[in-house]
Formats: sequence, C-alpha cells, structure tokens
Amino acid sequence: MTDSFKYPNFALMICFFISHFIHAQGPLGEIEGRLSIYVPQDSTSLYIGKAAGESYTPIADQQNTFVGYSAGAENEATGGFPPYNRGTLNSFYGAQSGASNTKGSDNCFFGTRSGFSNSVGYQNSFFGTRSGENTKGQFVTSGNTSYAASNSFFGYEAGSKNESGRQNSFFGARAGRANLGIIDDGDLVNLDSGSKNSYFGYGAGASNEYGELNVFVGFEAGHLSGSNNVILGNNAGRISRGSRNIIIGNEAGPLAGASINDRLYIDVNTTSDPLIYGEFDNDILRINGTLEVESNTVNLRHLGHDDSGLGYFWSETNTPSFGIVFDGSGVTTENRLHLREYVDGGPETLMTFKASGEIGVGTESPDAPLHVGLHMKLEPITVAPSCGDSNDEGRLYYNLTSHKLKVCTAEVIVNRPTTYKWVDLH
Repeated sequence: MTDSFKYPNFALMICFFISHFIHAQGPLGEIEGRLSIYVPQDSTSLYIGKAAGESYTPIADQQNTFVGYSAGAENEATGGFPPYNRGTLNSFYGAQSGASNTKGSDNCFFGTRSGFSNSVGYQNSFFGTRSGENTKGQFVTSGNTSYAASNSFFGYEAGSKNESGRQNSFFGARAGRANLGIIDDGDLVNLDSGSKNSYFGYGAGASNEYGELNVFVGFEAGHLSGSNNVILGNNAGRISRGSRNIIIGNEAGPLAGASINDRLYIDVNTTSDPLIYGEFDNDILRINGTLEVESNTVNLRHLGHDDSGLGYFWSETNTPSFGIVFDGSGVTTENRLHLREYVDGGPETLMTFKASGEIGVGTESPDAPLHVGLHMKLEPITVAPSCGDSNDEGRLYYNLTSHKLKVCTAEVIVNRPTTYKWVDLH
C-alpha cells in the first residue's frame, strides 16, 4: 500500500489541487461526512467544511472563501451592484460564520458564529467568537432602508448584539456588546443611532445600546447610554448617562445613576467634584484644587462656594495671602466685590466695591462714592501738580515745604475769565 492510500487526507488534498488546476466544477471529496471540499464552477471560490456554501449559485467570479461547518451556508451570489445585493468577495472562517449571509458582500468574518445573522450587510470585518453575531444587515422603517455596513468588530463577542448599527469600530472582548442600532419606536426613527462609535478596550461601551458618535477608550469605559461622548480611562463614565461629555481618568465621572450632558470631568476617582470640571453649555471651567501658575512662585486656589461667597485667593504657599471674593446679597445693587488679606487664618477686608458704584476702603459697607473706614494719608510732595483748568479743580496734595494741605479751586470774578489756584486747607 502506497503512502497516498495509507493517508486518505493527503490523497484528498492531492485531488483538490489537481482538480483546482483543471477547473473542477463539483465537490472534490468528503471524508465520512466530516470534511467537504468544494470548488464551484467559477473557480474563484473555495468552500471547506460540512454545509459550507451549500446554497451555491453558479455565478462567475464570486471570489468567496468559506471555511468551517455551515460557513456561508445560505450565500446566494448574484454578482453586479450594489454590494448589499451581490453575495461576492466574502471570507468566512469558523463554524457557522456568515451562515445567514445571502447577498452581503465584501465581508470578512473570522471565528465561530461571527457574523452569523448577517444577510445583506456589507464591508464588515468581524474577528472573534460571536463577534457581530446578530448583525442583521438590513433595516427598513418608515420608507427608509439602512444597511449594517462598514463595521469592524475585533474580540470575543465584540458587537455581538449589533443589529443595524453601521460604521462602528469595536476593539476588545465584549466591546460594544450591547450596541443595537436604529431606533424605531413608532414616534421616533433615528437611522444614525448605534452607529459611528469607536470603542477600544475590554467591555468598552458594552452597555450602550443606541448611542452614536462616541469614543470610549479603556477597560469597561463608557456610558450606559448617550451620544457624542469622549471617555478615556479604566471604568471612566461607566455608571452614568448622558451626551456631549468629555470624561478623562481612572474611574472618572459623576456618582452612580447621574445623568449629565455637556460636562467635563477630569479626575482619578468617581466624584461629583472632579479636579477639573466644566460646563460646555454655560462656558464654565472650574478647578477644584490649586492651580499653579508657576511652580514655587504663585498659586491660585478656588475658595469654593458657600453662604459667604465665591472667590479666589493667591498665595506663595498653601496658606492664602490675598483673595477676591464676590458677596451676592440677592439685591443686584447691593452685590459686592471684596479685596481681602488673609492674616492668621482670618480675612481682613481691604477694599469693597458695590454694584451701585460706592467704593469702601477699610469698610465693607460704603455709603459714599469713596468711603474711608479708618484714615487716609497723602504722600507729601514739594512740586505742586497741575491746577490750571476745570479738569484739575478739586485735586488735593500735601505740600512738604509749607506743611499745608492744599486744594485746587476756581476763582470766579464777574466779567473776568475763571482762574484756578492752590488754596491752603486749614
């Protein structure tokens, strides 16, 4: 007995190659019902495995490769255009991979039951067991037709529940697992829901069903629901809902169950007061900590908000030195802005500005345009300032030579021009 008869598998492969080169038009062989190899008459396709490509139709230049039990079993090649009505240029590897594909084209499915339910979806790439398993391919609603196309799912169960979403990129085991696709509840139809998402990492976006235009990067990163989000970090934004948010950092995001929109969270913990917080819809950026303008020189720290006001203080260390504090009373004209010095842990008000126009020096309750609470001092000078017209009238200065306090006044004489001169104040 020759080696070729001793080893039937080897003999079968020899037959395959010989038949391939002479354009075989039927099954090459079968071993006890376990292995079938078939080269269709177009000679550009190859089916290996029990029931693989069993619905073959004799159309030339199909260029399909189906390997595995029932891989591409229902494929019905028609050729031509468009790609959702062609059934060509497909590569399915793995038991029941692409088993329901009828006329979808340009697909690559690798792994057991990968792309199992796809019928007419096209230009999809699914790699991993059950990846893209439930992708249907076509969705028709309210006179509109959409196709599950141009998806890339890599990893065990990546995008496994996707039905009609398109142009998604899911990388990592169970990434985008719950993504479904188009919303159609009778009153609302959104053909873009569940599409154009990019999820990277194990379980990234795994619970988001109808979100669109999201970018989630990190282990189980991503909202339970929402769209137009950018979320980066391990478990970042995992337990919240909402849209148009940016969340960055390990477990960053608001507390469980919170629904947020148009927000910025940067931190390394789950908290409602992250180190950096923002509101895009209100143009607000908040620092919940110390902002160093330049290391070891000046620090700017947010004081927080309570009944006493909202403000900022500056310091060279962690101990505050000077601060600006807003004090709202509820009455617009009574709102005040305080300039304070922090001495021995307690603030001392240096100046106060009222919304009604009064300025206080040494008092928090000015009732005149300039209200000095204690005393004031004029630096003595020897050269008198200008006192020559109405713009100078009312000026004060202390003369160091005469030791007198002087004021610029107008001298009015009938039928004569007004003159201005310095007059001693006694």
